[in-house]
Amino acid sequence: MAVSPGDVRDVGQWLGLRLDEVARWREKKAVDFPDDARNARSGKALHDAAQYVRVAGDRSHGLKRIARIVSAARQSGIELLAPTFGTAPLPGIESQRVASRYFFDNLSSSTDEMTHEELLDELATSSLRDLHEHMFEAPSESPIAKLLREESPTSTDPMLAALIEIRDRLADSAGDVAAQKRSRRLDRLSGVSDLVARVRDVAISEEAAGKRIGGRDVGTPTILPQTRMQLDLAVKSYEAETGRTIPECESLATGSTMTSAMAIVSAATSAYMELQREFEDMAR
Repeated sequence: MAVSPGDVRDVGQWLGLRLDEVARWREKKAVDFPDDARNARSGKALHDAAQYVRVAGDRSHGLKRIARIVSAARQSGIELLAPTFGTAPLPGIESQRVASRYFFDNLSSSTDEMTHEELLDELATSSLRDLHEHMFEAPSESPIAKLLREESPTSTDPMLAALIEIRDRLADSAGDVAAQKRSRRLDRLSGVSDLVARVRDVAISEEAAGKRIGGRDVGTPTILPQTRMQLDLAVKSYEAETGRTIPECESLATGSTMTSAMAIVSAATSAYMELQREFEDMAR
């Protein structure tokens, strides 16, 4: 679906405002938790991303992808930029969560065009997940319904939603050191869980597009290796901070047998079972 430069520009201005809002929220968290450098790092990264989306225009693949989603929704009677792009929120909880975690768990020190594009790609996928809630409003043959079927985004994982809810509750206990430690552990777990879902989704979409899962073919580059590397970093970060190992998640990130989407889906299921056990251990 083609989109006009004006559509891309409006979406860029809208996202810029939303990302700046999330950045200010992170900056407030940095004041509330002065010993946790992640909030300030995330706030700066979000401001950087906001500036990027305002000027990237047609050269940004991620921005054009989001503009196509906005256009398909509009043609289907769902206006995401209402009443104006200056005030319209992100589509839902999934896209809000993705924005809020930008560079929060990332071990890199600075942003660049690649990290901004990865954020936009994640925002596009999470926006499609959010739009599943509006499917009752759109006919089955509407542009947005067709786009949702083509992209086949998965819904929010219940375990991840539970982790996020508990994490946010614990974060309010600023004076409780034990609660802050548990909150940080939940942050790590939710980051790993998010990346498990992303590895699974990327593998499914790239295999459906005819791309090779187990290696690289000339002319068909994939983002799966990078996504697995991100998962590997998140797993190592969790293990380093907690002293607990999560081998099923590590296997999904580094295992050499992940040569098909089916194998990755199976490994992701095992990883989720392992994360569930970690969650239950914290609940005790």
